Amino acid sequence: MSGGGLLAGRPPRSADPDGTRRDRLKTAWQEYRTAHSAQDAARLHQAHVALHRTIWDASDNTMLKRIWPTVEAQINLAITVDESTRSDPDRALHVHERLIDAILGGDPRTIEAEVERHTRASAEELLEMIAERKRDAEGSGA
Repeated sequence: MSGGGLLAGRPPRSADPDGTRRDRLKTAWQEYRTAHSAQDAARLHQAHVALHRTIWDASDNTMLKRIWPTVEAQINLAITVDESTRSDPDRALHVHERLIDAILGGDPRTIEAEVERHTRASAEELLEMIAERKRDAEGSGA
């Protein structure tokens, strides 16, 4: 990723000199974990989208920030499909734990690798869930 920032290869100190973005990420992650513990599906969904928005903002990448509204709609849809198909909040928590640990760890290469892994795995899983729904619908004659 280019454009600077927490997710773009610069050390966290230069990308976030006062720690504000890091603190926001920690807060969003705590809210996600709290919503998970509360087993409140609507709250968890909102916290999940907010976590992604916070990660996106932490990148401090101007282009990414400009396209967030479009991406947010896609993320919202992907999360909705995941929740309605799989309904496995524990799995989602652990998937994001790895991502958050990488970002907070601050190593640019680790962050880049984990963001790419998370994005690719999520896209592949979403495509498989959609294909499975289609197969199920075709099999039931719908």
